[in-house]
Amino acid sequence: MSPFDDLLRQVPVGEIAQKLGVDNATADNAVRQALPTLLSGLNRNAQDPKGADSIASALSGRDTSLAEKEVHIDDVDTNDGEKIVNRIFGDKKNDVISALAAWPRWLASEQRVSHQQSHAHARPHRHGVHG
Repeated sequence: MSPFDDLLRQVPVGEIAQKLGVDNATADNAVRQALPTLLSGLNRNAQDPKGADSIASALSGRDTSLAEKEVHIDDVDTNDGEKIVNRIFGDKKNDVISALAAWPRWLASEQRVSHQQSHAHARPHRHGVHG
């Protein structure tokens, strides 16, 4: 199992779904889209000495034990999370939010097109006449 899969298993998808009022599949899709984006931003910042210092500063003095135990959504400090996201993405934060927000609409559109195409090819044939 990859480190990403290990991390993904720790995310309380069911609690997120309940908190947002969506089904588990929708919450799971959102997490699978957002997590790589956050990790990529962290990685990009960690490659730059100023970015690495910024990450260290953002985590300094914070309780990091949350990363070492089972996570419950109510244990997450969303204000702290927002501050960290601001540090990770800086002035590109709104672009990232917009891209992530557009993803479910894109996915729904792709699924609708795929569904229509599969039904277009699955028409029953009668008496040897196709179409």
